[in-house]
Amino acid sequence: MFIPSVFAQNSHTSPKPPDLGDPSTDLFDYLPFLYDLLSYLPFVLGPLAVIMLIYSGLTFITSLGRHEKIKKAQKTFLHSLLGTVPLILFVLFLFRYFPLKEKIELPPLIP
Repeated sequence: MFIPSVFAQNSHTSPKPPDLGDPSTDLFDYLPFLYDLLSYLPFVLGPLAVIMLIYSGLTFITSLGRHEKIKKAQKTFLHSLLGTVPLILFVLFLFRYFPLKEKIELPPLIP
């Protein structure tokens, strides 16, 4: 049976995060692992922000002029925007000022 190379297992193993119990572990040993971990953050929080913006828009449209629902929609919209702006700044800051030459491979999120 033909198995595409995309689904093939890598022959090398990914580096593991440093051992917490090792007293010789330095903070800089964690940077590649933390960098890769934090690089997944926008892919989780970005769609969540878009969903919240859509939800606030639907709440506003279906409010039928009720003041409470309009206030709720405006509040949700404002909070989702206030959460999106720091996310965008975080992504720009992370990838602009902390480019790493060595990247470790994390296992895929969905096996």
